[in-house]
Amino acid sequence: MRRVKKTAACLLSLLALILLTAGSACAAALPAQDGELPRDWYGWWKMDRCSGDWSKMYGYFWDCCAEIDRDGEGGLRLILWDEDLPKETRLAEAVLAEDEGELRCLSGSFLDRELAKSDWTLMESGDECGTLVSIEGQYKAVGKGGFHYVIYLRPWGDRWPGGEDERPWYYESWYLPLLDAGQPMPAEIGKTEEPHE
Repeated sequence: MRRVKKTAACLLSLLALILLTAGSACAAALPAQDGELPRDWYGWWKMDRCSGDWSKMYGYFWDCCAEIDRDGEGGLRLILWDEDLPKETRLAEAVLAEDEGELRCLSGSFLDRELAKSDWTLMESGDECGTLVSIEGQYKAVGKGGFHYVIYLRPWGDRWPGGEDERPWYYESWYLPLLDAGQPMPAEIGKTEEPHE
């Protein structure tokens, strides 16, 4: 079933509550050197298992981008933003650790809630299109209810397999044209930045 795309009313509700060219061929980005994770990522995140004040937002989803950088102390720092919360505002920020090839969350925040150790379940897998990282978590609101969420990310430059239900909303209209033009990952999603002179 086609995923439900949010409306402007959805955005207003969210802010109030918190104060794939199409086809089967895949062209993966070059792997990071020295075993490092790529820095730039693109994907989408969705809400499910919504309850209380959030129950009407079941199935809503947003495109998102992320940066993963070394924090200078041997750890990894992830910054995540989406269509409505640009990079400067941020949807989430987390300190990650690598343990025998696996990623785990040490601390951070998602929306207005703090993240503690193991609040996120991170999984890295591979398919015909390259690397897919998924992040699962639970948002518990200050008021009533909350929701479960899943974030799907691929390195910026990778193609996404499958149909529209498995790809970010702006995959064809925004992401692929940027790749074809050789553009880097922007700080805002769905908008094309004018080249600097």
